Amino acid sequence: MECVEDREALHGVAYKGTGESGDSCPGPTGRADDAGYVDGDSIMALEDWAVALVVIGSVLAVMCLLSFVYYWFVLRYRVASSSVSMKGKTIIITGASSGIGKATALGLARRGAHLILACRNEEKTAQVISEVKQKVPQGPEILYRHLNLASLQSVRKFAEQIIQEESHIDILINNAAQ
Repeated sequence: MECVEDREALHGVAYKGTGESGDSCPGPTGRADDAGYVDGDSIMALEDWAVALVVIGSVLAVMCLLSFVYYWFVLRYRVASSSVSMKGKTIIITGASSGIGKATALGLARRGAHLILACRNEEKTAQVISEVKQKVPQGPEILYRHLNLASLQSVRKFAEQIIQEESHIDILINNAAQ
């Protein structure tokens, strides 16, 4: 076992114990049993714990990094896929001019559903319809119908128009937000 000076230089902690010759290594006051000093065996146990914590922390950090990379490059662009056909189904999607409603319209158009996009902004909805038709060229019919859910008059007019034009509605997706 090395003497105090070597271990203090290595670990920055004051020790007491014996040197290689079996003589006691004196503490800073010249006594081998100075109060407040830790013996070498407990420091080794602390060093073992420190190494274990560093290893565990490193493994967790690497796992977090790999999870983030997997999400960023794989899951972020993943599109739900399904073989369920929606041909012949009439589906109304409110708030389909952007975000989740737009993505839902695209997914349902790929499955062959007849879509009615119920939105406030006709220009934004027309852009969505053209994007969906560009991505699904042989897709189903996609219609725009004005609907402002903040106005009961608009809701009544929309309902009357749908009743006149459609024989039935299979699915209603309430996506619009205020």
